[in-house]
Amino acid sequence: MSTSKSLIQAIVNRLGIRIKKGLAHITYLAEAIPESFREELNAFQKEVMAEADRLDNDFNSSNSYSQPSRNADVQTRIDNLRGKVKGLAMKLEGLL
Repeated sequence: MSTSKSLIQAIVNRLGIRIKKGLAHITYLAEAIPESFREELNAFQKEVMAEADRLDNDFNSSNSYSQPSRNADVQTRIDNLRGKVKGLAMKLEGLL
């Protein structure tokens, strides 16, 4: 059977190893989260700009923008963008 001194030393050694692993994981997350968030944000910004350009082109090419069906289509697109924003926010919360 191990002595008390050996058991205490074993506990200290194993705790030290686990703490080092935990710190390494935290360091990795601290580096990975900002990069993945930055990538997601850049992709979202590109999507928004492309959508804005498309909407501008649609508006400029159509004189009947105020038709109810046209407004419903625009509202659907807005709702889709809101869903994407919500999804990104949930991803971000999951990473933190």
